[in-house]
Amino acid sequence: MLQHERTGARRFFEFLLTSADYSRHKPDPEPYLLAAERLGLAPADCLVIEDSERGLVAATRAGMRCAVIPRWLSGAGDLAAAWRVRPEVTRVPELFADW
Repeated sequence: MLQHERTGARRFFEFLLTSADYSRHKPDPEPYLLAAERLGLAPADCLVIEDSERGLVAATRAGMRCAVIPRWLSGAGDLAAAWRVRPEVTRVPELFADW
């Protein structure tokens, strides 16, 4: 959560989930399903932006569309199930145009 405060991105989120909010962690879909529930949305109406295969697996198991922006540490996995793969975070806005 602190990283979002430092970047100023926190203001764009309605809430943040931490590991204290759920018992099963990625690649289990529980964190994403909990987020959809809190937002009152069906999983199919959600777009997840991830940076790893593990997160991609969690999102797709939750029934959510997932875009991946791989990082050097986490981007070596199998990303074939991603809806879109983008090389950098500055390209996130184009994901919404594709939605």
